[in-house]
Amino acid sequence: MDSRVPFARRALEAEFGLALEAVTNEEVSRAVTAAAGAAEADWKDRAFLARLVDELPIDESSLFRNELLWQWLAAELPAWLDASMGRGRTFRALSLGCSSGQEVFSVAMLLVSELRRRGVLSSSAAEFARVWGIDASEARINTARLGAVRAWSVHRSALQRTHGYLSPDAEDPTRFLVDPSVRALTFFERRNLLELVENPSDLGGHGLVLCQHVLVYFREETAVHVLRRLAQGCDPGTVIVLSPVEAHLFTQVDELERLPYVGAARRRGLTTATLPPALRSTPRVAPAPAPARAIPAHDPHAAAEAYVRQASELVAAQRFDEALTAARAACFEEPGHLVARFLVGQTLLSIDAPQGRRVLRELSLEVARLEPGTSLPSAVELSVEQLASAVRLLLGEAP
Repeated sequence: MDSRVPFARRALEAEFGLALEAVTNEEVSRAVTAAAGAAEADWKDRAFLARLVDELPIDESSLFRNELLWQWLAAELPAWLDASMGRGRTFRALSLGCSSGQEVFSVAMLLVSELRRRGVLSSSAAEFARVWGIDASEARINTARLGAVRAWSVHRSALQRTHGYLSPDAEDPTRFLVDPSVRALTFFERRNLLELVENPSDLGGHGLVLCQHVLVYFREETAVHVLRRLAQGCDPGTVIVLSPVEAHLFTQVDELERLPYVGAARRRGLTTATLPPALRSTPRVAPAPAPARAIPAHDPHAAAEAYVRQASELVAAQRFDEALTAARAACFEEPGHLVARFLVGQTLLSIDAPQGRRVLRELSLEVARLEPGTSLPSAVELSVEQLASAVRLLLGEAP
């Protein structure tokens, strides 16, 4: 056995809480060799450990992996989506340990299909549903952002689920390109799962959280801790999905109740939040089928102003819990309107810094995807460049 293997295991245990239960010594040795190159491994060097994380995971991810899960999701997701649209909110899903994006793209394909059945045009789909992917590997996140998947990942999936959403890459015959209608719903970010679950404000607002084949890399006590913190941070009613081999962990977390699918549980409690009257919006349900978008238009500036007034009143009255509850929902009341979201994030910073930074971080990623000079969908006169500069300023980043 490579003498560096025990050091690698201990270093990753200290940095990420990993036990590497699902990885052989040979695989650890290969990853160390690839990450270290000709140089000696520095086990305290975070950059080296980050490279090791890039090399270590087993690439088994494929589109629509585990057909039984997707059959169950295809049956359950329409009701969740309808409930979210009926409340005038954006349905949000989160994939933890998303690798190169295969699971994220799979959920997004399912959502796009459901939205099309409801008469929602592809250009408007991101107003109704979004999927976030988080992974500790910078290399995998960068690959996911390209919107390309390897051919083997496609060939192992049910072709009827990917039909119309993939096209061969003319420049690289070993991969397929994900359709823009699907990519428009997806966002990716490099995060350490252990750090993420310690920030509950980063977990709220999601109706579905997938954490499959991730906890197998942790010692069981760490895996249970992660799942418990995940359950505590998610909104009541959130559905959490593990792989079947990890589903036994549900029995050790009181905050969750099992669902019919063997790898899924729901956060106990109410499935809807009570909003102050000023924050309630007209439901944005589109009739099905509809030849064109049949969704009421909104005034984002007025919505943002109403939220700011309501939040200010709650903060002035020192009713911070109510302010945070309202803020979490209000962040997604006008999801297509960036200026409204900016005002929401700005106000949140004065109430709860982590929550405000989360909203602004999401907004920053969206703004970065816009072409310079793009018109902002708001009554407020503001350019994309000005908005990006304002977001960076609030986040404490250099302009």
